[in-house]
Amino acid sequence: MSDIKHQINVIKVRNSVAREGEEQEVYAVMHTQKNDIERFISEMMEVNPGLEKENLQMSVHLMLRVMKDKILRGEVVNLGLFSVRLKCRGAAGADWDPERNSLYAGFTQSEQLRKEIQERTTVTIVANTRYAMNITDGRDIATGKDGFTATAGGNFLIRGKNIKLAGDDPEVGITLTSADGKVTRFTPGLIATNLPSQVMISIPPKLEEGEYLLKLTTRYTTNTKRLLKVPKTCMRTLFVRRSSE
Repeated sequence: MSDIKHQINVIKVRNSVAREGEEQEVYAVMHTQKNDIERFISEMMEVNPGLEKENLQMSVHLMLRVMKDKILRGEVVNLGLFSVRLKCRGAAGADWDPERNSLYAGFTQSEQLRKEIQERTTVTIVANTRYAMNITDGRDIATGKDGFTATAGGNFLIRGKNIKLAGDDPEVGITLTSADGKVTRFTPGLIATNLPSQVMISIPPKLEEGEYLLKLTTRYTTNTKRLLKVPKTCMRTLFVRRSSE
């Protein structure tokens, strides 16, 4: 298991089911990206460029069809990260009453996923969504593909919200940290674009292939008259590949 951690941003929201005397606020995760089947297939091809898209599409759709049929037959499906089984709602009576009783698919996370959530995530509380930072997406300019795979020696575009590098604090900047703890810091000459919604960096050509923690820290704020008092940081996992050329 990799030691690289992922950052999860949370905000405080009103507890809509709280009764008088109970906690009126709870935390909610700020989700940064929606992923559909095509997105998964695209990223699988980034990890293994030798795979054919048509074969992957056929395999994924076939797996989902078989999984659905097994669930509908009352079988338990365990995919490693989670298991799925049909469960019942409603009180039992002499007969099954569709007005009172129903079936639903219940998902249970695995011990492996639970452990990785505990060990590989750090939580940051975003006090004001106006100043919230998020890295939402990326693009490998060398291949023209979206996602968090970059080519050594090529440019990588980071997309997000309030990610412009600003402030002279020593922490401000972008770094890549390898699984063994080696840190690569991007000097100004390696940062081609620096905007609130996108920052483009040049990946060093000699960077070894593998998984890295991408860390972006800034004091940028939408208020043009002042910077944030304390730098804020966003982190995402980035896979760097060697060019096939």
